[in-house]
Amino acid sequence: MLVTEDKIRRSEEFFEKYGAMATFICRFITVIRQLVSLPAGFSKMDIKKFVIYTALGSTLWSAILAYLGYAFGAGEEMIRQYKGPITKGAILAAVVVTVIYAATVIRRKRNASLTS
Repeated sequence: MLVTEDKIRRSEEFFEKYGAMATFICRFITVIRQLVSLPAGFSKMDIKKFVIYTALGSTLWSAILAYLGYAFGAGEEMIRQYKGPITKGAILAAVVVTVIYAATVIRRKRNASLTS
């Protein structure tokens, strides 16, 4: 298949570093939401964390879609019209959360190295 040892190694390194947040954020991204479980499994991500972050991301995404369905009723055209901007907004929110998370991790590591 298209999975090489190098790709598995890189996914393991990525998931060791960003596993929980990546699992959460990827639940909002089309196509990737179905595939994020593979690298999580390859990297032997803690199953409890995986389940928690998958549940949170999937539940939030499903809630957004259910709300849109309820709010727009039979207005299928309206849903098509706003799906793109809402998806972009969700991705932007996920990026902001990721940047804040990364900044927090970097700051903690920097503070830890200064006190050592």
